[in-house]
Amino acid sequence: MLLLQGLDQNFPGNSSIVFMLKHEVIINFVLRDYIADAFERMPETQFFEHLQKLLDGVVFFYKKYSQISASDERVRTFHLDVNEIIARNLFGEDGISSQVLCTKGCSDCCSQLVTVSKSEAELLISQLSSSDKLQLARQINLTTDNWIEQLSEEEGKCVFLDQADGSCRVWEDRPANCRNYFVTGSNKHCSVFKRDPDLSRSIKSVYADVCISAFYALDGGEVSMSDYLYEKL
Repeated sequence: MLLLQGLDQNFPGNSSIVFMLKHEVIINFVLRDYIADAFERMPETQFFEHLQKLLDGVVFFYKKYSQISASDERVRTFHLDVNEIIARNLFGEDGISSQVLCTKGCSDCCSQLVTVSKSEAELLISQLSSSDKLQLARQINLTTDNWIEQLSEEEGKCVFLDQADGSCRVWEDRPANCRNYFVTGSNKHCSVFKRDPDLSRSIKSVYADVCISAFYALDGGEVSMSDYLYEKL
């Protein structure tokens, strides 16, 4: 919100900024970090033109999802939008598909703290079993700052990871933050527990994060998936 208030001082009356302040639309931390980085590396005119497109996108998707009353329909529409944006932005003609190493059965990225919207978590509750509670119990009350020091790679594995074949048990309903997470470089070093930044790096679509920011703002923000599901079991 402080970012928007600062922008409002530089662009008084900007319709997207005014809308976001009025509806308390908070940009998620991934998009916020991207904007801060873009400010440092882009010429000023180019940066503000790019920023305007991002903010207009957040408002567009916020309004779109606001018009869908049924929670399940709204979150599945959101997931389809994220898929479409990623397909066009990362895997289109000028994308990075040849550099992405992610394949079915590669589950190194499935051992980390995942944040979700509450509506996304609600889609997953029915797919839990009572035996999942022990794994979730290991992962609760952690933050993005301390979880990697508190958990082993085994303890951090997602409760929905099929450890027999490395597949996702909830693939069709997986959260947006899982959908928008790819790795380039060496797939021997993509786990957050053994990542070498010189050999591999994570890739996200900033335009998918525009969509994610809008939905999460409408849905009340982000929560730890493990915390939310543990409370519901």
